[in-house]
Amino acid sequence: MTDRAEALQKLLKDEAKDLAGFPTSIFTRQLERMKSVLAAAEKPAGSSALGETTLAQYSTPGTLANISGRWQPVSAHLGGRELPVASFRGAVLVLQQGTYEFGNDSGSVSLRNGGSP
Repeated sequence: MTDRAEALQKLLKDEAKDLAGFPTSIFTRQLERMKSVLAAAEKPAGSSALGETTLAQYSTPGTLANISGRWQPVSAHLGGRELPVASFRGAVLVLQQGTYEFGNDSGSVSLRNGGSP
């Protein structure tokens, strides 16, 4: 399937080369993303190898790489109201490779661009 995405990229570039102002890069960028997803999907079942996008999240500044580690709360808010930090005394938030652990809770974590928390 990644071969098809590459062929479609080439076809798009060839067909649009004479169309002044046609935003070819928008489409080719999306096809690059699709190729990355397809490459990850084509890995053998049970493979623990990380895909290109996941690896970038853990190594690119401004992504999960910046927040991975062990964190102790210094303030807490829930529903716009401040919570007493004393209730979290000794608790540690562990962020590692897209997962979190906090007390008895655990799950996945991801970053979103823009917006407010």
